[in-house]
Amino acid sequence: MDHAVALFKLKAFIAVGHTARVLRLIDEQNASLMHADTKEEFTSLLATVDKMKAFEKRYGAGSCITIDDPITAARACARPELYDPVEIANARAAPASERASILAAVPKF
Repeated sequence: MDHAVALFKLKAFIAVGHTARVLRLIDEQNASLMHADTKEEFTSLLATVDKMKAFEKRYGAGSCITIDDPITAARACARPELYDPVEIANARAAPASERASILAAVPKF
């Protein structure tokens, strides 16, 4: 995968709070993300990823998913295979304001 595409996807998964997909992408595309053109921005995003992991450790898998966002909610309904029901339940139960403060640090596209 092209390094710029990998970084775009990483930012998109972070923006919707899908920690599992973030971690999978980092694992699968680490070489692309460490490309000279994307390395600096990628490494700056790792602090947010660490906060996402800590949030999910406290509130359960999927709790960082921005389920209160209409687009994310619609996607979860239209493509239920993308979101485990436990993740949806954890996201609904987790404090939205804390989740929002973690994800607010992500640069927009």
